[in-house]
Amino acid sequence: EEHYYFELKQLLQEHFSLFPQKELRLLYNYALNYSAKKINFGQSQYYREILDLYKILLEHNIIFKNGYLTQWTYINIITAGVRLKEYKWTEHFIHHYKNFLLPEEQHNVFTYNLAAFYYAKGDLSAALQLLQNVAFTFSFYHVAAKIIQLKSYYDLDETEAFFALVEAFKKYLQRNKQLPDHQKKSNQNFLKIASKIYDLRLKKGLIKRSDFQQRHEKLNAQLSKIEPVANKSWLVECLQQLMTTDGRYA
Repeated sequence: EEHYYFELKQLLQEHFSLFPQKELRLLYNYALNYSAKKINFGQSQYYREILDLYKILLEHNIIFKNGYLTQWTYINIITAGVRLKEYKWTEHFIHHYKNFLLPEEQHNVFTYNLAAFYYAKGDLSAALQLLQNVAFTFSFYHVAAKIIQLKSYYDLDETEAFFALVEAFKKYLQRNKQLPDHQKKSNQNFLKIASKIYDLRLKKGLIKRSDFQQRHEKLNAQLSKIEPVANKSWLVECLQQLMTTDGRYA
């Protein structure tokens, strides 16, 4: 129950000094996992809880393992900071804690997260500039970076660049042996739907309003049924914007 979570937080704060760091890390991980589950069930207010917990772990140097910060912890902290729009704090964290990442992971992790940060702030040009000349060595970051590029091209109306990247991305997914099948499929579905949304946006104003609405409804139904699909919330948002932000059928 929720009140147990807040009671745990209070007890940890009151009796912080009684525990060795290893036990504190474990206890705070219970609280972090609880908050993550709440977010997964749609309770986005728990991003505040997650960021506050991480700030405590950082302040007291409990978060480090053998002197290093794991790449996933680094990503989780930045994600929470961006969701809460704490941009100044988050940007400082990205740069300050870069050197606490494992040396072999540092380049991939720092570059991707800084680009994701720029994209979240709406600085699409900075995000693209950072990603265009970087060769990621780990598939997770390669895929995540390509998605940021595709979103940026969509938002900037860079039609040729968007569809060229879609084709290159498809080939990468087909040839890659590191990615699990589920991740491949979810990204392939993302590309399929994103391409159809962009194509429909290009046709808006060029086809009859009734035809446009029919295609929009069909695409909306397809998106609601297709599983798995990466970045589904972004695709839903793009579809909604097609109906509300363009006045060519007003």
